[in-house]
Amino acid sequence: MTEKLTISGSADLLAAVPHLLGNQPKESFVVLTSRFGTLGATLRMDAPAEAAPLDYAQMMATYAANDEKATGSFVIVYTDEKPAYGFPYAAHVLALRTELATARMPVKKVFLVTGTYWATYGTPEKNSLDEIRDSNANVTLTYFGSAPDIDVYNPELLNT
Repeated sequence: MTEKLTISGSADLLAAVPHLLGNQPKESFVVLTSRFGTLGATLRMDAPAEAAPLDYAQMMATYAANDEKATGSFVIVYTDEKPAYGFPYAAHVLALRTELATARMPVKKVFLVTGTYWATYGTPEKNSLDEIRDSNANVTLTYFGSAPDIDVYNPELLNT
């Protein structure tokens, strides 16, 4: 696809991620770098589990900093973790915000995507995943042949 794809809202941005990565992230953090209204690099790492927040954030920010033209970033937390209070991986998100800002890629927005809803991180809102599925970005990328939900490594699908 050589045409420019317009991302016009949060659902479009979230819809683009599986197409950019080639699969739907699960229990992951994703950082999208941006520069002057366009997306740059896409980075995915497994959710931090036992990793210290600062160590994890520094590692992600170091990788993201390879996009030397980046002037901002978006963070997406994909998880079904449900902490006793607050939001999942809150200390990691805070550390990542700080590290990306230090690297001159301030976080424009953080999202939380679960198996049942998506939201702006830190808010009580719960938006339907249908908004992502039905978004202009998802429809356009699918139309042009992107299919991140297909398991291309499944031997049964490959007739081997």
